[in-house]
Formats: sequence, C-alpha cells, structure tokens
Amino acid sequence: MVGFFDVTFLITALFFAVTSFIFWFLRSRIFYCVDCIFVSGSTRLIKVVNYKRRRKILLYEADDVVQVGKITSESFEKVLSVPGIKRIYATPNKYCEEGFYVWVRQSGQDYAVIMDCKEEYLLNLVSFTGKKVIERDYK
Repeated sequence: MVGFFDVTFLITALFFAVTSFIFWFLRSRIFYCVDCIFVSGSTRLIKVVNYKRRRKILLYEADDVVQVGKITSESFEKVLSVPGIKRIYATPNKYCEEGFYVWVRQSGQDYAVIMDCKEEYLLNLVSFTGKKVIERDYK
C-alpha cells in the first residue's frame, strides 16, 4: 500500500508541474491590447490578441455619449451605481488607477467604458458631442 501511494503522489505531482509549466509558457506568449479608433464622431473599440486576431468590443457614435470623465472622480462611482449598466474594460488591466470613463447609452442599454487612453481622444470626442458631456468635477 505504501508503494501505491508513492506512485500516485508522483504522478499527481508530475501532472501539476507539467500543467504549471504550460500555463506559464502560454502566459508569456499572449499579448493583449485594445485599439480605440475614433473617426469623425464614431468610436470603435477592438480587442487585439497577439497582433493577429481582432474582435469588436463596441461601436458607438458621439451622439450616444452621455458623460465623460476620470475614473478617480465621484461621478464615476455614481455612473457605476446606475442599474443595468454594463462595464466594458477597454484596457488590458482591469484595475487601472489612472484613466477615463465614457458613459454610453446605445439603444436603451447603458455601458460604462473604462479606458486607459490619451486625453486627446476625449478632447476629440467632446468636440463632436459638445461640452455638456463632461462631468462637473473634471479637472
């Protein structure tokens, strides 16, 4: 019985070691980023994996934007408390500390797009939508 326990333990340990190595190898080989393309009032958010596969996350017009602001503001917490709002992370890191949000209402569905983008994108977006979409406590 002691020999049987040693063999099953060795097989289990070997299995976990091999799967850990495979996960570590695949983790270091996958590159993930989000493209934010803004063309004349239309924004396309596209997820890119390993520079090859592209998948559309969201497509919205400037007229669909309700509010724009920083993640660190109090307005962001109010936006997240809206019932039925869906969060879309347009950044590889879900826990970005410095970034912006865009509240989009598209055909009755609310989206909170959390993105790590340049402020230039927001300036272009606001120029198409008007200054009424900027949060009140934006600095």
